[in-house]
Amino acid sequence: AFFRIQVLGSDAWTLRAVSNRIRTLPVPAPRGTIYDRNGEILADNVPGYSVTILPASSDSARATLRRMAEYMNLSDGRIEEVIGTLRAYGREVVVDSDASFEAISAIEERRAEFPGIYVEMRPRRRYLLEESGGHVLGYVGEITAEELGTVAFPEPEYEAGMIVGKIGIEGYYESRLQGTQGVRVVEFDARGRIVGDFAGANRSPALAGEDLHLNLDMALQQWVHDIFPDSMSGAVVALDPADGGVLALYSAPGYDPNLFVGGIDTDTWAALNTDARNPMFDRAVLGRWAPASTWKLAAAGIALDLGVVAPDEHMPDPCTGSWFFGDRFFRCWDPRGHGYNDLAEAIGNSCDVYFYQLGLRVGLDRLLQRSNDIGFSQQCGIDLPQESRGQFPD
Repeated sequence: AFFRIQVLGSDAWTLRAVSNRIRTLPVPAPRGTIYDRNGEILADNVPGYSVTILPASSDSARATLRRMAEYMNLSDGRIEEVIGTLRAYGREVVVDSDASFEAISAIEERRAEFPGIYVEMRPRRRYLLEESGGHVLGYVGEITAEELGTVAFPEPEYEAGMIVGKIGIEGYYESRLQGTQGVRVVEFDARGRIVGDFAGANRSPALAGEDLHLNLDMALQQWVHDIFPDSMSGAVVALDPADGGVLALYSAPGYDPNLFVGGIDTDTWAALNTDARNPMFDRAVLGRWAPASTWKLAAAGIALDLGVVAPDEHMPDPCTGSWFFGDRFFRCWDPRGHGYNDLAEAIGNSCDVYFYQLGLRVGLDRLLQRSNDIGFSQQCGIDLPQESRGQFPD
């Protein structure tokens, strides 16, 4: 029997011994930095700590995690979630991707109590706009079992435990921001403790993700947040008329995406989702609102295109603060009136009486048809992962 094991089967047993002693671990890549139009940083990375547990039997892993719970925020539910992931994938699982320095210190001081636990520094996402940029920038989180293997997160580019963009800019440009994970080969002793890098293998460094430069103006976005009334809900969109670039895209109430870094706690997530003001709803791209006076620009463009008005032409009736049509008076927003206006003056004054008359010249059927031709019943195609279609009559 000794001869069979030591001589005839030596290669197989040597391979098994080496596989128990050496493991390949991923090296997380820093996500690309997001800048505004002036080069100001909107989202970047700072050093953080992660705690990873290596494959082991369920009982052994559970005992280790329960001991860790004395020093870090680790609920029974999270422990069972980690055990389930270990069983499903048979590979290392990130227990906490944003552990505190105090928790890391306590674990490192007691390394012998935690076999199979791997502590490392990894990039931690930071959002400098905080609540004012939550909706437009989005947030990151650990990839879920349901997401893994989908078109957005194909294997083998994505693996369990990776941090990915969920919504907003982070979600839309995930493939560009993600970067490429590196590889580290480490050696363990008989108790499952990491001895150090394995000398016989080369370490593959992680490649940082691509940086993004947005049209957003950080100072303008923050200013909108500062002046928006705390008691009100709504959205503010500011565009550059020269090229259509989005200078500000704000929704209130909002949320701080930094809350999601490292995994949002259950109570905070529940509070966000049960808040009657619905802070997770992005009113700027998902809400559908009556366009109000902004529609005057569309009506003016349609009228000019159809040739029913000239730029310097006045409507027959001046604006006196209201206009009688049918069997009632239709008011202008300014009760003092604007008098006679040409088209440019009517746009500048936002004169309702001028545009009542202009709308009648165009006619309802042509106004609806041209509005749909322009695309008001379609998505505008902004580079965010979700956007509502306009609802416009046919």
